[in-house]
Amino acid sequence: MSKKAIVIGSGFGGMSAATYLAKAGFEVTILEKNSWVGGRAQSWSKDGFRFDMGPSWYLLPDQFDRYFADFGHKTSDFYQLTKLSPSYKIFHLDNQVVEVPNNPQEAEKFFESIEVGAGDKFKKYIDNAEFKYYFAINKFVYRQFDSILDFANIDIIKSIFQLNIFSSLENIIYKNFKSPLLRKILGYPAVFLGGFPNRIPAVYSLLNWVDFGLGAWYPQGGFQAVSKGFEKLAVEQGVKFELDDEVVKLNIESGKVVSVITKNGLEYIADVVVTNADYQWVDENLLGPEYQNYDSKKWDSRYLAASCLNYYIGLDVKIKNLLPHTFIFDGDWDAHGDSIYGKGGGIFTKSDNTRSWPKKPLIYIHTPSKVDKEVAPENGEALFVLVPIASGLEDTPEKRKEIFEFVLEKLEKYTGQNIRDHIKVYRDYCIKDFQNEYHAYKGNAFGLGQTLFQTASFRPKNYSKKLSNLFFSGQYTLPGTGTAMSMISGKVTADRIIKKYK
Repeated sequence: MSKKAIVIGSGFGGMSAATYLAKAGFEVTILEKNSWVGGRAQSWSKDGFRFDMGPSWYLLPDQFDRYFADFGHKTSDFYQLTKLSPSYKIFHLDNQVVEVPNNPQEAEKFFESIEVGAGDKFKKYIDNAEFKYYFAINKFVYRQFDSILDFANIDIIKSIFQLNIFSSLENIIYKNFKSPLLRKILGYPAVFLGGFPNRIPAVYSLLNWVDFGLGAWYPQGGFQAVSKGFEKLAVEQGVKFELDDEVVKLNIESGKVVSVITKNGLEYIADVVVTNADYQWVDENLLGPEYQNYDSKKWDSRYLAASCLNYYIGLDVKIKNLLPHTFIFDGDWDAHGDSIYGKGGGIFTKSDNTRSWPKKPLIYIHTPSKVDKEVAPENGEALFVLVPIASGLEDTPEKRKEIFEFVLEKLEKYTGQNIRDHIKVYRDYCIKDFQNEYHAYKGNAFGLGQTLFQTASFRPKNYSKKLSNLFFSGQYTLPGTGTAMSMISGKVTADRIIKKYK
């Protein structure tokens, strides 16, 4: 008889793990506390507007292609992609406005137009970023890292200087480019890795290859279409989904989980359990001290990625001067970074704990209605505005309103249009919502920061050190944070299970 696998949580890591396990012959059931699949990639609709409430950047298309190919499919069997050109727009200091190209050749010309000599430097920089990306994919991302000895690999040792593991991303950016704008273009991906460029290892310049080499894409139908594609593939492989039924207890006997209990009073017998739920929440709420991988003190010492304050705005008018992805980088870059991650610190040292609400934050705006006619009425616009903030802040209605007024002022300034009088749909989402819907530790949005000592073997293990059949997937464990990495985490974890039980 096939072994029964229970997967807790239907985020991309959970669905990925479930699908690989089902393909290997396990009888798999996903238990999901919410009413939708996809975890943070939920969708919200009202009065003809539809919003992606979580991920909005479809990056690493090659890795999604690889995932579907593992099951004999193409990505296009499930959803259609549109490559964005330009990739995004930036409103910068002193009314400087630029549109950033979606390929290295045009980007080289663009860099030269901003700073004399930067074109040639960009060519060398992006070639190195390309090397790092494919090295990481082939040598790091799909591997198990159980101890630091796993770094003792001849390929890694030979490439140690090209990888810039022991330097910060800020160091190599600042060494090559003087322009504040160019520095921000190359440094902004660090925010979504859980740090600012001075705190992230320079190996992560590989994300600049993701940006310029692979490009930004939009899945028609939004990330809801991606989630539904994953669900459809999982069902095709035999995975069963049970929604609106949260796991509230793990029954443990003789060093293993024998069954899980849900809030609806159902019991599911398990040979294997994979949890894609918030790692810290599982450790401290489902396991108890004797079975935890990490105690409260260890979790509190972890370097969390950012949370965010999101606004979903439906307008009854078309808005000029915005692309599907737009940044407003006209504030104090370093001050905003310090408000999220604390002052000081680097890749070897911790910052202090002076995290606070940003006074004049940087802003990201997603306008899917520029590329997807289905997300807003014909003469309307759907906006998703994200302000990165520190995890663990006191989240109040007054603070949400205060920052929304700041956002409106910036939107009206840079679009040259009245925004506030055309708002027909509004919703905000912040720390308390991440905690309530995802049990997110301190209300974080992106899991653990991808710092040097939270990379590879330093990340939380994808297996229980106390229970022989409990495993973990998702953005807290290998290989890292982000939608694609969470998807890959499912494969890495499933590979470990399949090897153990084959």
